[in-house]
Amino acid sequence: MALALEHKPDAILLDLRMPKYSGFELCQTFTSFSSAQMILRGQLADFLKTRRKERRSEVRVRLRVPLRITGTDDNREAFEVHTTTENVSRSAFLCACAVAMLGD
Repeated sequence: MALALEHKPDAILLDLRMPKYSGFELCQTFTSFSSAQMILRGQLADFLKTRRKERRSEVRVRLRVPLRITGTDDNREAFEVHTTTENVSRSAFLCACAVAMLGD
């Protein structure tokens, strides 16, 4: 705890089972300090401002459909990926693809 108070890190990874205090007890102790609350509130506010807004105007259905995706990657090289959709909606689908693609 002394090191955290001295160095004021942006984040601390706590184990729930520690010899002297539990991670939960230390978390409560740290959040009782106003400086820790200010850091946390600032970090959360920044995250909420920059996070991607998710649009859910359409109903999505969990449906696995095999796909073959072809295109051009960031290096302008042709690629072909075989994947499966996770869910679909009327005008879109969600699938995993490990290739960084160029936008139009």
